[in-house]
Amino acid sequence: MPTIIELPDDYENMETNDSMTSTESLKRTSESEDTSTPVGQTTSHRPWSSASVLSTGRPGKRPRVNSPHRSANTAETPRTTRAATLISWRKAATAANTGTNLLNRQHYEEALEKFNEALELCSTSASYYSGRCQCYLGMGLFSEALADAKQSTEIDSKFVPGYQRQAECLLALGRPADAIKAYTVALELKPDDNQITEALKSAKDLSQLQSLVERDLPKGVSRHVVFYVDKMMKIAPLCTKYKVMKADIFVQQKNYAEAQAIVEEVLEVNETADALYVYGLCLHYSGDEQGSQTRFERALQLEPDHKKTLAFLKMFSQLADKKEEGNVAFKSGEYQKAYDLYSEALTIDPENKLTNAKLYNNRAAVCVKLGRLNDAIRDCTQAIELDSSYVKAISRRATCYMETECFEEAIRDFETLYKLNPTPENEKLLREARQQQKLSMQTNFYQTLGVERFATDDEIKKAYRKLALKCHPDKQVGSTDDVRIAMEKKFKAIGEAHKTLSDPVERAQYDRELRLEEFRDFMSDEPDINVNVDVNVNVNVSGTFDCQTWPEHSRETSFSEPASKQPRLPLTSPGVETPRISPTPSLCK
Repeated sequence: MPTIIELPDDYENMETNDSMTSTESLKRTSESEDTSTPVGQTTSHRPWSSASVLSTGRPGKRPRVNSPHRSANTAETPRTTRAATLISWRKAATAANTGTNLLNRQHYEEALEKFNEALELCSTSASYYSGRCQCYLGMGLFSEALADAKQSTEIDSKFVPGYQRQAECLLALGRPADAIKAYTVALELKPDDNQITEALKSAKDLSQLQSLVERDLPKGVSRHVVFYVDKMMKIAPLCTKYKVMKADIFVQQKNYAEAQAIVEEVLEVNETADALYVYGLCLHYSGDEQGSQTRFERALQLEPDHKKTLAFLKMFSQLADKKEEGNVAFKSGEYQKAYDLYSEALTIDPENKLTNAKLYNNRAAVCVKLGRLNDAIRDCTQAIELDSSYVKAISRRATCYMETECFEEAIRDFETLYKLNPTPENEKLLREARQQQKLSMQTNFYQTLGVERFATDDEIKKAYRKLALKCHPDKQVGSTDDVRIAMEKKFKAIGEAHKTLSDPVERAQYDRELRLEEFRDFMSDEPDINVNVDVNVNVNVSGTFDCQTWPEHSRETSFSEPASKQPRLPLTSPGVETPRISPTPSLCK
């Protein structure tokens, strides 16, 4: 920071000459004509005096005095011009010193006004341009600051601070190679300055780092690229170019909030096409298509040939066209064509999460129409991974799970759906899914193996081997994905049934639980009787029920039940049944 602004170099000589001229004039007047009058005498005009003759060239005439009030067109004398210039320089110095004080307090706009005032009064001072350069630097106007720094060195080619200011501006503009040249000139003028020496070394390091980043960043973000950019920002913290590089890295890392914060800060002081491009990317990938379009258009206004913006807009146009073509094909019933178009659209912009989530959901709808429910579940899962709150994808996947009898997964999706959108319709879907799950669980292990309830161990083992050989995954080579998944599910169920029924202890426990569940279902089917009876049900290993009514309640209860409603034990006929396998294989986890 400058401290005191000096007056121009010839200020002191000019002031001394003016003082000498005034003194000598008064001295000559006093020497040529003695105007003193003795006390008591009056002065009178002496036409023949030597003063009168010497002044006018003829006796009897007083010398004419050129009064400034006689004529407005009277030409200024050199002495008057010098005096006016001196006054201007004094005012310029005062304004510049005031600007310096404001600059030291970081009041850049007020300081700028003072330096503008100083330069209007005196445009030949290198220090004034240097001071205004620092104001522009503080305001982030690096191009204007660079122009003033260059002007200061044009006025005084040996003005070292001017070259230092040039280098600072060039670093802020991301031009370290040019900054090296400016620092080199400054060091030649002031070889023993350690500050300039260190600054030159930092500029050389920065130039090397920038070359590495410009080479590696287009290939993708890596740890060393992030390290290089961070180091560059430490060397040149005012450089908006490096800040935009950092924001671009955040975009590639899908950290759009951090990237947007950086470019918003940059755009407050310097609106560049690169910053607007990155800002547009942040808005685009955050789902604000209108806002991103506005930033891209503004970037092209500033730089019509901005390659990154033009390339992105071309890609975005291709994506929109493919998506629309897929929608048209789906509406016209051309489902395979729609599937292919959506698949092509998914390859255009892999980083666009929200748009790709919609494309996956649309392709899932196509798969449902084609009867490929497992593919539909996969696409819905992809859409949900990209957008966890995508209600349409969650609802469609839950429906597909219901169709493939994956009730547990369907219930989980319906619960999520109800949390996101708690409507009576979604509550009903959740309730129906739970009911379907309860009904599906009625299939027991005996039915899975296709044996009677009182089958022997040999019969159970024989049935298991037969079904396991048929459903083993190794036997499904060449089968479609749907068939393979169905057989894997069936093989797993067969193994679980055999494991339980082949163990006497586990089989006995399972039989007790199965008969208890059947009894509960039977009781729930009986008509409601407004009585208070507690029943203690003991299930014996033999399979018989022991129903006891507590005496306290029996004494309080008195009713007569028809013979047709007497308690009966519902035992399912042990007919052989094949396992219940969904006609459409599923992707149940």
